[in-house]
Amino acid sequence: MENILKPEQKMYLILSLVSGMRDECAGEEEKGTDYQIASRIYANAFTSLIRHGILLAPEEKDGIAFLQMELEGRVYSCPARAVKNIMREEFISVEERLPEIAPLIREEEDRRFAESKSGKRRAKPWEAGQPMGDAKTPTAPGAAPKPGSARASASGQEGAQTKAAQPPPSLFPGGASGLAGPSAAGETEDLVSPSPSQSPLGPFSRFLPKSRKQKVREAVPAMRKEDAPALAPVPDMIPAAEEETPGERICHTHYVMLKKTYGTQVTGPYTVQVWPTEVIGMHLERTPSGIFVRAQAPNGTIVCRVNEGHAKYIVLEIDNKQFNVFGFWEDGKFITEVAAINKTASIYSMTEEVEAECPERPSDTFLDQFRLREPHRPEFFVVPVDHVSHGEDTVPIAAFIRVKDKNYVISSRGKGNTLLFTYENQLSEISGRWKDGKFLFEVCAVDQE
Repeated sequence: MENILKPEQKMYLILSLVSGMRDECAGEEEKGTDYQIASRIYANAFTSLIRHGILLAPEEKDGIAFLQMELEGRVYSCPARAVKNIMREEFISVEERLPEIAPLIREEEDRRFAESKSGKRRAKPWEAGQPMGDAKTPTAPGAAPKPGSARASASGQEGAQTKAAQPPPSLFPGGASGLAGPSAAGETEDLVSPSPSQSPLGPFSRFLPKSRKQKVREAVPAMRKEDAPALAPVPDMIPAAEEETPGERICHTHYVMLKKTYGTQVTGPYTVQVWPTEVIGMHLERTPSGIFVRAQAPNGTIVCRVNEGHAKYIVLEIDNKQFNVFGFWEDGKFITEVAAINKTASIYSMTEEVEAECPERPSDTFLDQFRLREPHRPEFFVVPVDHVSHGEDTVPIAAFIRVKDKNYVISSRGKGNTLLFTYENQLSEISGRWKDGKFLFEVCAVDQE
């Protein structure tokens, strides 16, 4: 069956539906579990739309840092800390687009830490109203009643919920009626499948597969209200920051944003990391260099490429976008360029920010920490994706292997941050780590049963 909804439209549909359902649960202690599940779904949908390039604005409310986005005349907001926990290292792209959000998050974390020290009680979700963010219409006329207000009859409440949860039709092909056709039903059947009339998770059991529903039932047994134990407030524990010595790399990171030439849609960031596979320090003029590239699209897709033979550039295709990537050496300095090509160049205008890491006057021996050459064995080139370990034993890596002057990118991932490959019928894994600012990696055989 042909898909009629784009990924961002699916996420918007989920965001709109969950927003209305979550509002119904806000302020109701007996619906606390429903509220928490809805809040998690809401935060993940909100974050997914950020990855699709939706424009954001910062906001501070009651000491909490929020991110806002406006979609079809409604403003949706979500705590910045929740988005940061989901995006992890990707959140740096949000901080670069909104420099003012980082100090707001720090102020919130300082306040939370101070409250945990003083023993202040934090409000529960159903008492706080909507600490997971809200969706509101900018115009006052016809606004939906706020959570906690007087509730209508059962039939009236159901009608109001349906009206609030229905997404504006203009984002979907064929308008509102397009969602009623067979294709649309097939596209969203997992989202709106019927649920049992009696369920401990209320309306949100429909979002979980059967096995997950059963697991949640076991984890949250039904209790009579008078038997439910009082929940003591549990303060957030914020670990002390660990000092790490950043490792030295020769790596340029391009954060690429694409804006439609005719329109306002913005897509990105596409993160393109470029490493040289050789150091050319003797030429004063710009000299093309062999390069290794790792690119990550907003949807999480990762593509690695390495140039072959005399070709000193890479044609990169990711998320149906095409780029040329170049690397040069000029008077001991590494220079990189990323350019949109073909249909991507004709449809989008491109902007980028570049982070350049390169020691002063590096020699080719600097790359030895990323290379492994042994007689009668393949040559390995392994690079760390980040210059710190973030407290992990191993770090995410990218790698390629050279066998008889031909390069093979390793893309199969093992447990943790390892990469897997098979050579001469032997399965092996590659892992890497930082130690005292130096990168170390090892290649080990994996026992096969």
